[in-house]
Order: sequence, then structure tokens, then C-alpha cells
Amino acid sequence: MHADMQNGPRGNSWKVSHPCLDHRSIGIQQDKARSYGLEHLCLPGGIQAANDDLLTAQSRAMNSLAYFLVQIVLLTVPILFSLTVHELCHGYSAYLFGDPTPKLARRLTLNPFRHMDIVGITLLFLTRSFGWAKPIPVYPGNFDKPKTAMLIVALAGPGSNITLALLSAASYQSLSPVLTHTYFHPMLLMLMLMIKINLSLAIFNLIPMPPLDGSHIVKCLLPD
Repeated sequence: MHADMQNGPRGNSWKVSHPCLDHRSIGIQQDKARSYGLEHLCLPGGIQAANDDLLTAQSRAMNSLAYFLVQIVLLTVPILFSLTVHELCHGYSAYLFGDPTPKLARRLTLNPFRHMDIVGITLLFLTRSFGWAKPIPVYPGNFDKPKTAMLIVALAGPGSNITLALLSAASYQSLSPVLTHTYFHPMLLMLMLMIKINLSLAIFNLIPMPPLDGSHIVKCLLPD
């Protein structure tokens, strides 16, 4: 609060002003409020209310950031593990049928960074429905029966995702009564994400469109 001296008919007089009525103060508060979409609250006499709402908006922003980070943490394990197992099953199937290419490419590993495709993983984080890893290199010329081997190699990826979804569903059913309302409840959320992501990956990869597994399956089933 400050006082301004004014000249009047009776001489000098003092006018008391409140900061809420100070245009400069209001302008600063409006700038702050506008950044949070609360400019309608910054009216004369309402600065305190605006400050309270600004604090509320900041709190909501922090809560939103915390929620986003929690979602990233919960999604990381299901996504990386599901994509890694998918590609690993492709590679081991090819290797068992006589193709050393996946082993020579150092792809027969559970290290997710060997299979990571930034674009495919980012899409899976954003959509939780579709995405992909780096394709396993396979050379059908190394197979004794190329058509049969390629069919099994192509089915191995989606088949692994369906298996993981079933195992995750069984684990959720058995652990849910024990872990609900405990500090380990996030494990149940992670299992639910495992079910959703693996079913989505299996369905997506079975689409008969190159370079997805579905296109190789259809090609192997068609007559020569």
C-alpha cells in the first residue's frame, strides 16, 4: 500500500492506493496469469484470488508431469521386454532351422538395445497399440525347407506376444488379491499393460502387409 499526494481545493491531500489497483502491478499479474490461461481472474481487487489460482495451476501442472513420468516408467518394461522377446523368437527360430545370420548379427540376446528402433518404440509409447523393433536379419537360403522354416519363423514373433499376454493375464489373476491396496500395486498395472501391449503387437504384426510378419505368413501359405 502506498500514498500519493494530490492538490485539491483545500490544499494538498493524500490519496491511499492499494497494490490491487496499481496498473503496473495488475499488468505483471496478468502476464503471469495469461501464461496459465487465467487472465480472466486478474481483475482489480482480485489479485489474491488470481495468485491462489496460479498456485493451483502450478500444482496441477506438477501433478500432470508426475503422472506422465509414472506412465513412462510403467510402460518401459512391458514395451522393451515384449519387443525384445518378439525379435528374439524370430532369431532363435531361424537359428534352429540352420540360419546363423541372427547369431552373426548379435541379435540372439535379451539386450533390448540390440533390437531397438527409435521410431517404432516411440510410436508404441504414444499409442500403446502398435510399434516395432529392428527386424531380425534372416537368410532363407540357409534353410533346408525354406517355405516351412520361414512360416515358423514368421509365426514365432506374434506367437511369443500371445504367450506373454496369456502369462501376464494368469499372473494378474493370481496376484491381484494379494497385491491390491499394497505398495506393489504398480506391478498389477504393469501386468495389465503387458496384456494390452502384447495383444496389440500380435494383432498388428499379423496384418498381411509388408514388412509385417503377416505378409510372410501369407506368402508361405500360398501355393508355389
